[in-house]
Amino acid sequence: MKNHKDTETQSRMQRPRFRLSVPLCLCGAILLFASLPLARAADLSAVGSAKAEIDPTALLRSLRAERDARTKFVKGAPTPDYKTVDADLAAKATAALGAADPAKVDLARARDWAGLFTLAEKHTAAREVLRRQLATPIPERERFAVETDFMVACEKLNDGEPVYQTLKAMKIAPENAVNLGSYFGGQYHHYVFNARGALAVLDLLDKIEPAIPGGPFANDEARKSNGWARRQLAATRALYLSELGRNQAAIKVIDHALATLDDDVFRKQDLIGDRQRYEVFDRPAPALAVDRVHGKFAGLEAYRGKVLMVEFTAHWCHACHAALPALVQLYAELKSKGFELVSVTTYYGHFGAEGLPDKKMPRDTEFTKMPAMLAKQGVAWPMVYTDAKTFAAYGVNGIPQLTLVDKRGHIRKIDRGFSAEKMDRMRETIVSLLAE
Repeated sequence: MKNHKDTETQSRMQRPRFRLSVPLCLCGAILLFASLPLARAADLSAVGSAKAEIDPTALLRSLRAERDARTKFVKGAPTPDYKTVDADLAAKATAALGAADPAKVDLARARDWAGLFTLAEKHTAAREVLRRQLATPIPERERFAVETDFMVACEKLNDGEPVYQTLKAMKIAPENAVNLGSYFGGQYHHYVFNARGALAVLDLLDKIEPAIPGGPFANDEARKSNGWARRQLAATRALYLSELGRNQAAIKVIDHALATLDDDVFRKQDLIGDRQRYEVFDRPAPALAVDRVHGKFAGLEAYRGKVLMVEFTAHWCHACHAALPALVQLYAELKSKGFELVSVTTYYGHFGAEGLPDKKMPRDTEFTKMPAMLAKQGVAWPMVYTDAKTFAAYGVNGIPQLTLVDKRGHIRKIDRGFSAEKMDRMRETIVSLLAE
């Protein structure tokens, strides 16, 4: 089974505005592995190697403030340069660690050492430190945090098997169930699928879902966190039922979630898009409402007899840009064999950073800026500007969304996000459809 890890941009997506009821231990896991600031360069300049005086806890704590300061959103100011911040942090962590040996660091602060190794992009070392700690007796109340950090380290290495094994053996305490459900539905499932396939994901869902408490809840925040976890797990179950070809079962899961989740659960309505993707499978591809086009496009009917990929994208979408080199290569390789590609987008009121934050750029201006970017990226296929109804007809609630249409004009595969491995699987499906 090839790697299912991918990058995906959610349309107008944010994290839940409510604060998840995440214990401090899990917050540490997420923060430590998400490019937290280390210490100021001056503080680290005297540290040439991992000496006894290095205090990993203090380094991580001090740099959280630095990262917060450097990445704080300020209305009207340029978007923070996260890439530069991450590179700076990696350099500082590397300088602080020197030749530190993950087999010898003090396990009393294993999570902090692992955080430093992760910031230095030494993910194998981070995993080794946490593996050592998991092999020692750990109080149950602390074990979940270490297991979580360990799985994050495995994710960095695209190593799904230990993620699966950890989840399979994990004891799910009631106070951890909501957090585990949220993160399993958000990220862990990719790696389990990589290692063991869709059935293994469904097996773990059968373990995690019953552990999610049903209420009553201590406060409104706890209620919303619980709903978010159940929403994530429902979406994940539907995804892998569909992966097994059980689209009607996937629709039933989504319908149950829509009927039972509270209306204020974050992104509940996005499940409607999920449902639509399962609904249109093996049915005629919905027509594209055309506003304007870069290139030549005469409607989907013009592609009958060919295999067509409809790519929903946006100029601001980093994951979409990451996918383009693979799409360019795929198009060049298979066009002569009957493969075609159409990109679909809409207007956003800005172009890249131009026009932000007001988003009042005229449509004509936004449209005329696109050709230069397409030429630079090597896009040789048409780009259609369409409307929200077309996005909804294809169930688009995250981009890039790649939809494969067979020679009859029926949808045969829909996938979201990007990874090299995912494109390999897409290519296999395209070749199979070309042979039909």
